[in-house]
Amino acid sequence: MAPPATGLSGARHTGALLPARLHGRGLLPARLHGRGLLAVTAAAFAGRVAYVLTLAHHDPTGGDALYYHLQANLLARGHGFIHPYVWELHHRAVASAVHPPLFPLVLAVASVFGGTSFLAHKLLACAIGAATVAVAGLLGREVAGPRAGVVAAVLAAVYPNLWAVDGILMPETLYALVIGLVLLAAYRFGRRPTLATAGAVGAAVGLAVLTRGEAIFLVVLLALPLAALRGWRWLPAMVAATALVLTPWTVRNLVRFDKPVLVSNNSGEVLAVANCPGAYHGPLLGFWDLRCLATAHPRGDESDRAAFWRGRGLTYARHHAGRLPVVIGARLGRMWELYRPLQNTHLDSIEGRRLDVARAGLASFYLLAAFAVGGVVVLRRRRVLLVPLLSMPALAAATAVYAYGATRFRMPAEVTIVVLAAAAVDAVIERAR
Repeated sequence: MAPPATGLSGARHTGALLPARLHGRGLLPARLHGRGLLAVTAAAFAGRVAYVLTLAHHDPTGGDALYYHLQANLLARGHGFIHPYVWELHHRAVASAVHPPLFPLVLAVASVFGGTSFLAHKLLACAIGAATVAVAGLLGREVAGPRAGVVAAVLAAVYPNLWAVDGILMPETLYALVIGLVLLAAYRFGRRPTLATAGAVGAAVGLAVLTRGEAIFLVVLLALPLAALRGWRWLPAMVAATALVLTPWTVRNLVRFDKPVLVSNNSGEVLAVANCPGAYHGPLLGFWDLRCLATAHPRGDESDRAAFWRGRGLTYARHHAGRLPVVIGARLGRMWELYRPLQNTHLDSIEGRRLDVARAGLASFYLLAAFAVGGVVVLRRRRVLLVPLLSMPALAAATAVYAYGATRFRMPAEVTIVVLAAAAVDAVIERAR
């Protein structure tokens, strides 16, 4: 019996690395596939705009969403990456790297052309979300055939957990798109490993890190397995491309701050609010408790304060190591909607998501996750490489273990779930025919 497609020897078999469309599955004329994908993408954009104009018309009054909005406008006015709240309150320019730079940079494109309002930024987010739908369609076609590609685009267009973030100005809107590009690059490398495709994987991972810092885990979860499957000589090209994308931002941070900052300073506060009494016990077990930041007022620049909070969080975790298995279990349980799922829908409202939308996302997650399991079986039987797709749930789980359990941290896995579910639906259609 041949080894599974995800094994080392099995993946080296040519058939295990070819996309399903090359095996004759789910055949559609290229013209019809392209038109179908274009129609679904246009409908997805229209639906997202309607959502922004109705259910998501409220503007953020604080938190990360307001930070991104204000920073985008400051970038457009030539102020650079400064802390927007300090500028708004004291009209003082203070260097900031609270968050990675790519999302506010993209929003600044709208600001440069006069779109400085919340609505303008949300409409740009809708366009990004529609692009994610198109990429999901291309990815579905890559791994399961043209018909599955159209199905994946439809699922991505209607899945609440993908379109809900477009109306609240959170970086997961862009993160989903970049994760889709990472997966496309990984499958094209798997099919034809060259210096160019290896570099494309690394560059895409770098863009993901500049959107959300925890994507750096993909160097271990994706690049290493791909190199093991297709040859270790490609790993330096992937890592070098990732480093090349990150270098300008990292160098800027090393120059501007007292302490080394590779991507962002936010991780310090995350560790503090996720490793304290409120997050280790009681109703917020496995989540975060903002009250933990009220226990001290560190001095210095952003990097100094981040280092203080990072030390505070790690010290608490170390002193309560016996509690960590329960806490990590709760974090993962929240991530995969196995622990207090209804409470999670209420916690989503902290970030601006409506309760009814969050509950729709919960129900649809359960449904698509069930189909995604079937998709794994289908692709495994077809000997399609599964490592890239499965690296994304692993990334989501690693984020929960490191930080806390939250629905939006599951975004890399959401892209995988849509594609795997599409493969299962396509197999059902094929069997019915």
